[in-house]
Amino acid sequence: MFRVLLAALLVPVLEAPALTLDALVAEVDAANPSARAAQHRVEAATAAITRARTPEEPVATFTVREVPTDPRMWMMPRTAIAQPMVMGQLGWMVPITGMPAVRGRMAAAMRDMATADVRMTRIALRRAAAVAWWQLWLNQEAQRINREAADTLEAIEQVALAQYASGRAMHHGVLRIQAERESIKTDALALQQAQGALVALINALRATPGRAIGTLEARLHQRVVWNEDKLLAAALRNRPELAMARARRAGATAEESMALRSLVPDPMVMFMLEARPGFIPPMPGGPPLPETPMVGAGVAIPLPVFAPWRQLRDADAARSRQRAAMADADAAEQTVTAELRAVLVRITTLEQREELIVNALEPRAREALEAAQAAMAAGQASALEVLESRRQLQGIALELFNTRAEREAALADLDATVAGPALQAQEGAP
Repeated sequence: MFRVLLAALLVPVLEAPALTLDALVAEVDAANPSARAAQHRVEAATAAITRARTPEEPVATFTVREVPTDPRMWMMPRTAIAQPMVMGQLGWMVPITGMPAVRGRMAAAMRDMATADVRMTRIALRRAAAVAWWQLWLNQEAQRINREAADTLEAIEQVALAQYASGRAMHHGVLRIQAERESIKTDALALQQAQGALVALINALRATPGRAIGTLEARLHQRVVWNEDKLLAAALRNRPELAMARARRAGATAEESMALRSLVPDPMVMFMLEARPGFIPPMPGGPPLPETPMVGAGVAIPLPVFAPWRQLRDADAARSRQRAAMADADAAEQTVTAELRAVLVRITTLEQREELIVNALEPRAREALEAAQAAMAAGQASALEVLESRRQLQGIALELFNTRAEREAALADLDATVAGPALQAQEGAP
């Protein structure tokens, strides 16, 4: 009955197509909303560069005035018979201080920060997908071990009942076996619950809610002797946190330059044109006015009266942000170095633990279980001894798969630490 129930719970998972880690990472890269949002921010920041480099727009002004036509009415224009006069003015702020180029550098720094942010987002998503994938693989292996334990326990129970019927086994031994059977059922339900949570997490990462996941095609990585110096050089070269700090420094430098250049304001060049009526009478006793249109040019320069008190403080603030960005870069380098060394120690420890389990613990535990089963069949051992040996072997098997899953998760952390495939960084690939 227990195996039928467990098989029914596993049907949706086993009927789904198999999933590899590389396929999952590719789906997360392509479909995760956080990655797409970060990429859109890069596109927006890139589009802003051209806008920032564009000079100020020209300013055109048109004015219509009335000119009196009766020379006696110059002193009383309100009662004069007048003709219209149109005056046009075109002005443009000439960027002699190079302010558009400075704004472009600041916008480029914002673009670089957005690019670093999208890389950080994708690295975090890939790491989360890899860790969830290996946890699900561990869950499926634990369910397999649980089913094998149920089959083994059933055989032990049959032998114990036969011994009890013949008077060789004690009643409490049979009860212990039955209690162990119920415990296996409880473990199976807990594993099913954990599996559902992991499937939901993976589907959330790849933005496919409700999608089933089949058996996982696991490919364990071979052991590698890691070169810490090469990995550290790759990490310091590729980590987006360091690129973010460099972009912040470039933005602060551009901000300082903008503040200092604002001390010398850009002039505005103006061109004027007046279109007058065909004949304008002069003032009494005055010279005749020309009938041709009037053309003029001028230059307007803003007076930087309050600029020093404002812009110099903005420059000081920008320099402080530069120093903060440099300090952030130094702190990020120290953090990357510590993370790399910690994950390498973790990988080495897990590999040593795996070797100990495979070469020593598991063979001895399996041999002890086989010996206890043979002794129980010959009537020389009780079912409780076999039960304890089986439980020990099951715990060691779970520890082995847990160690392997932790090692693969640590390798995913190593990839995230060097911001790319660690094996390529080890081989010196860009």
